[in-house]
Amino acid sequence: GGHVYAAGDCIAGTPQFTHIAGWQGFAAARNALVPGTESAKHTLDMHRVPRVTYTDPEVGSVGLADVATAARVLDVPAARLATRKWTADKSDRALCEREDPAAFVELVLLVTKHGKLARIVGGTAVSSRAGEILSEIALIAEMKLSTLQVGKAVHPYPTHSFVIQHMCSEDAQERFFKHDFIGKYLVGKFTKAAKRNEKRRLRLQQKNANKTAAAAAAPPPSAAAATVEMTDAPGSSASAASEA
Repeated sequence: GGHVYAAGDCIAGTPQFTHIAGWQGFAAARNALVPGTESAKHTLDMHRVPRVTYTDPEVGSVGLADVATAARVLDVPAARLATRKWTADKSDRALCEREDPAAFVELVLLVTKHGKLARIVGGTAVSSRAGEILSEIALIAEMKLSTLQVGKAVHPYPTHSFVIQHMCSEDAQERFFKHDFIGKYLVGKFTKAAKRNEKRRLRLQQKNANKTAAAAAAPPPSAAAATVEMTDAPGSSASAASEA
């Protein structure tokens, strides 16, 4: 009993992408030469294969790139899913290269039940560098990394993929302050301090307003009082006459 190994378009149901055929060619050679190993049992998850159309700008996606698909494949309620979107006007590299204003990168996240962490399960990119951006998202989805883990990885600046770190850092930070005990404590503390400062500012503002109103309401010195002050002043003519 021999075996037949195949790769690429001849396999029914396989998306006709060169990168899929290349991966399957590697898997076929590995299975033929070292069958029975743990790595030979690995199968390609088609939901994690990048798909790119090389237009201008490039359009592509990887993984579970929309909430409806992610909810169906992962069998979770839509409430457990979230998205993060970054537009070209927020990317310094995109602005420097006069990127199409419609360009964007969007991540689909699977949120844990307690809400503290979110794992990246897919994404979409419309950009002149969509293919390169999706390569990182594909790795993140394959390794099942969270936004906190990706946000910790330093990305070079300014690059198109820097937006991935920015989005992940922003998401992890918001989840920390919203769901983590320490984060919520800090938010409460900062909120109280802000309220105290606001009350002080309003009191000072009211105090200054009262002073201004009092000064405006005070009557100006009368002419008679001014005359008395002048005649009583040393060296005045009236004072000189009385001394004489």
